[in-house]
Amino acid sequence: MDSLSRIEKYSDSADAAKDWAEIEAILLMSARQTQIADKQAFVAHWTDYYRHNQASLIYVARTVEDRLAGYLAGCEDSQAAASALAHHAGFALFADMHAAYPAHLHINCRPEYRSQGIGGQLIEAFSEDLRDRSVGGLHVVTAKGARNVRFYQRNGFRHIAERVEGERHLVFLGRCL
Repeated sequence: MDSLSRIEKYSDSADAAKDWAEIEAILLMSARQTQIADKQAFVAHWTDYYRHNQASLIYVARTVEDRLAGYLAGCEDSQAAASALAHHAGFALFADMHAAYPAHLHINCRPEYRSQGIGGQLIEAFSEDLRDRSVGGLHVVTAKGARNVRFYQRNGFRHIAERVEGERHLVFLGRCL
C-alpha cells in the first residue's frame, strides 16, 4: 500500500478535473447505502455546495504514488450556508449551535487508507486554515452510535448535543480552535 505523501488544497491541484472524479469515487465507496438509485444526485447532494462555494476549503490527501487517499470539504460559516445546506439531515436541527461552532466539514477516505491518521491530518490542515481566518470552532453532525463518532472524538471533537429528527437520533460534535 502506498504511504501518504502530502495534504494539499484541491484548489491548488494541477489536475482538478481528475481529482474531482476521485473525490466522487471516494464518496460513493464510503456511502452507507448499499444501493444508491441516482449516484449523480447523491454526489451533488454531498459536494456541490463545497465545490462551487468553498473550493478553497477542500483538501486532498495524496499518496507517494499520487493517488487520492481521501478528502475533506469544509465550510467556515455554517450560518451563511444555511439556506444552501438545509437539505442535509440535522443541519437546521442544530442551527442554534452554529454561532459557537461556525465551521463544519465533510470527510471521507478510501477504505484501504482508513485508520492510518490521514483523516486526522486532513482535519488539522482544515483547522489550521480556520485559525488563520479567526474561526473559533467547528462541528460535525452524525448519527448517534455511528462508527465515525469515535474517529471524531479521537480528533478533538466532543459531544455537545443530541436531538431527534424523525426516526434518526443525531449528535452534534464540536471542536474549539
